[in-house]
Amino acid sequence: MSDLTSYFDCNPISIIEFNDDLEALCDLGYVTKRKARRNHFDRGLANREEYSINDMLARAIVKREALPVIKKEEVNNILEFLEKWEEQLDQRANEVICTDELICECKVLFMEYAHFPLVGTIEKMGLKSQELIVYLQLIWEHINGSTEVELNSICEKLFDKSARRLRFMQDVSEGKNPLVKMNLVELEEKRFLNESEIKLSPKSLQILADNEMMSFVKLRKRDNIIEPENITQRELIFNEMEMKHLMLLNQMLEEQWLNATRERLAKKNLPVGVTVLLHGAPGTGKTESVLQVARKTGREIMKIEISQSKSMWFGESEKIIKRIFTDYRAYCKQCPSTPILLFNEADAILSRRSNNIKGAVGQTENAIQNILLEELENFEGIFMATTNLVGNLDNAFDRRFLFKIKFGKPDAEIRTRIWKQKMPSLSDEECSILARRFDFSGGEINNVVRKMEIESIIHGYEPGLDNAIDFCTQESTAQQSAAVGFKF
Repeated sequence: MSDLTSYFDCNPISIIEFNDDLEALCDLGYVTKRKARRNHFDRGLANREEYSINDMLARAIVKREALPVIKKEEVNNILEFLEKWEEQLDQRANEVICTDELICECKVLFMEYAHFPLVGTIEKMGLKSQELIVYLQLIWEHINGSTEVELNSICEKLFDKSARRLRFMQDVSEGKNPLVKMNLVELEEKRFLNESEIKLSPKSLQILADNEMMSFVKLRKRDNIIEPENITQRELIFNEMEMKHLMLLNQMLEEQWLNATRERLAKKNLPVGVTVLLHGAPGTGKTESVLQVARKTGREIMKIEISQSKSMWFGESEKIIKRIFTDYRAYCKQCPSTPILLFNEADAILSRRSNNIKGAVGQTENAIQNILLEELENFEGIFMATTNLVGNLDNAFDRRFLFKIKFGKPDAEIRTRIWKQKMPSLSDEECSILARRFDFSGGEINNVVRKMEIESIIHGYEPGLDNAIDFCTQESTAQQSAAVGFKF
């Protein structure tokens, strides 16, 4: 506007007479209006605007062509709305507009597109402007695959004054901010406040799911997702009873039978979720059985190592367990067939709850178990858990598992078959000798076979029975040395 005033050598007030004409040019798409970049020496109007000519119009003028028909950019869906929202924040980050101008622009944009279901849902929350801006930015980041965002970076985008930025960060950190109070976001605290990360809470993820937004979330294959095509096919050798249970589980998880089972259970008002407990001694094939079931039925596995889910921060473990199930439900919506949620080595959270709680650790463990029981009560997916200590299983958990499959140590006949499968170069009699002499689980036999393969690679010959016996003796001695304590 100052350029126009200078060009026409007139009073700035005179330019206001042409405001309607400028707006008409903007409506036609010939001219774009935006807030002018500020600088320290600017003493003009507080809300200056600047105009730029559309490139298509400029080219037409230079070439003396007919004026083009320029279609105004429209927002047709929620993704385009969020992208436009992101553009407003970028203007603020680039200091084209200040925080107050950003808030005004976002208010107009929010009200204009309140007819989108997600916008309408968020409008009912009654968030203030700055919380609204942060919340929608987090949603945009989540859709684009960034589940955690540095609190400092998002505040730097929003606030032009350091004091406002710091106050907002402190309120979030201390739980005073409405986003935290309403359980819409969670803070991942770091050593320093400016390194802390903020992310959507399970409640917010459910809001996205309810508004059919999860299909837009970019699938970022995480480390704990195992795809069926990446599972190596292995022949499992068990006794007759174990094979019978596994075959039934395989058949039921085939898509047609699973759908039929769910329909029948739903009609009779029974839980439709499939919950399976695989228990037995270490190395008996529990986890491998889950992998092979997933491979045969074409299902992905969301694998959770329980030991890694216990946080050093009190209270965080409960949030982690809740988030696991929230993430699983969201992931189900993205998969063509229901994935398997696998709790591997779940002894720590399936054990009996304590009635005589002493200390914060006991309270945390009981809280985790109560959350897990609540989640399993209304579970609708496929849940599998492996444990070595079924004797410590809480009675409440026992009731929530539809299938309970026990894996015993293989007898001599089964061990012979395992040896023969793993080491076909050995004769039937040699495999039988190893099976009778060493009472190994499948996992222990695997260890011996791997050592024999290494021996073959390094020394260039095929190990025989004597080598196998040496390695078995080493394995057996190592197992005995690992036992610590007293025997009576």
